[in-house]
Amino acid sequence: MKIKTLLIAAALFCFSKISAQEIKKHLFKGTIDQFPVTLYLVEEVSGCPTTNYSGMYKYDKVSNWLYLDISDDEENRLVMVEGGITGIISVKKVGETLKGFLDIS
Repeated sequence: MKIKTLLIAAALFCFSKISAQEIKKHLFKGTIDQFPVTLYLVEEVSGCPTTNYSGMYKYDKVSNWLYLDISDDEENRLVMVEGGITGIISVKKVGETLKGFLDIS
């Protein structure tokens, strides 16, 4: 009976946190190889324990914005797949910096 009560309490806590989501918007400027890029990342922190990401990036002065499907793991790594799966960006968040690689199909 106690386990069921704890599960219900945890679920209610999570659902109450969903309405109080914190949305963080990040703009990163950097390079992929020698090409300057801009990455716009939206981080939705629900606190239960999921963080959802969405974003897009572009090669500065060369391309339009490219939509990214983003997944994360418990080690602050983000895997970003371009719409149409033309490339994959894998980065690790270290403080306010993203470091990783691009794999183009």
